Amino acid sequence: MGQGTVSEPGVEGLVREQLLGLREEVRSVRGSLVATSDGLVVAADLPDRPDQVAALTATLIGLARYAVDVTGSGVLTETVTRGSEGYLAAFALDSSATLTIVAEADLNVAMLHHKLEPIRGRLAELAERFVGFADIELGEPVDVDAALPAITRRPKR
Repeated sequence: MGQGTVSEPGVEGLVREQLLGLREEVRSVRGSLVATSDGLVVAADLPDRPDQVAALTATLIGLARYAVDVTGSGVLTETVTRGSEGYLAAFALDSSATLTIVAEADLNVAMLHHKLEPIRGRLAELAERFVGFADIELGEPVDVDAALPAITRRPKR
């Protein structure tokens, strides 16, 4: 793990335990990771490019939150992308953390949701301990919502 990834010893290990448990519970899961909402990896069980996947997830979650808000669809819980070789599912744990799951094409999405619920709850509790992530160059917390345009809602019909 890189410099400045978690501020409290043990949090990375606790998160990683949950990720490994998810892989055991759902056979089609190839890997997963938990990151801050701005794309910094907290812990990963992902063999390839976890930093890139975390950054991609931050973008996916940000766009999905915007889409859900603009369409009046409530509060974002997840966004799932299906490709010819598998799935990428990104979950908002809370406003400061995300969970990403990469799975094979034969994933049973309903089973994933069923098995994921208690794990997701534990990860959300742990997310409260992901404090101290900062823009290392400036030494200040990053305001990821600052660059988003104002949201204009359409009236419901």
